[in-house]
Amino acid sequence: MTQNLVFELANESLETLIQKAREAKEQIPMEKIKSVMKQILEGLKYMHSKNICHRDLKPDNVLLYEDSSVRLCDFGSSKKMGESECNFPHIVSRYYRAPELSLCHTDYNTNIDIWAAGCILVELITLEPLFPGKTQGLQVLEIMAILGPPKKEDQEYLYGALKEETRKKLKSVKGLGKVRLSKVLGNRYKRSDIRQIVSLLKGMLEWNPKKRITAETALTYPFFS
Repeated sequence: MTQNLVFELANESLETLIQKAREAKEQIPMEKIKSVMKQILEGLKYMHSKNICHRDLKPDNVLLYEDSSVRLCDFGSSKKMGESECNFPHIVSRYYRAPELSLCHTDYNTNIDIWAAGCILVELITLEPLFPGKTQGLQVLEIMAILGPPKKEDQEYLYGALKEETRKKLKSVKGLGKVRLSKVLGNRYKRSDIRQIVSLLKGMLEWNPKKRITAETALTYPFFS
């Protein structure tokens, strides 16, 4: 018995769009970036209202259509989150993996999707991954190199799932000064747009997931007005 699956035909994925822009050495128009990100966040807002976490949000899992609409796809890793349930931490493609996952937390929630969306937003602007860690350990250092180490009041929670020896090593990491996000984003777009994006990213790329903004809150930021 043969089983056939029929899907909508999408023109391309967000990954393809980024690759084409990189190869052509062209920037993605800011209005397109705003439209794509707004639709991604609207999709996450709906999913998260049902307590469903995508758990593998990345450019390759965002489809683009001729009418400029966006679809989130590949829900193979998605899960309805339980309040006291332990979850497998080794999910989400590494470049878009929230720090609590790399730090072995099993009590994560839908906030990991917000972190991934923030990484996607930066990649739409720079055309390169924000945190290209080659290993899980290096991924944490990549995040530190941009955002600086987590605040002391957050370290107890973030490092709590690690062995004592590993916690001490992370706390002793020095020489990784915080880089201004505006510098990471560069001067490719209007300063007013970059200021609004930086404001949004500060809420999406919080080390501590408890401080990370929700998709609903993100949609109220000036960047989308």
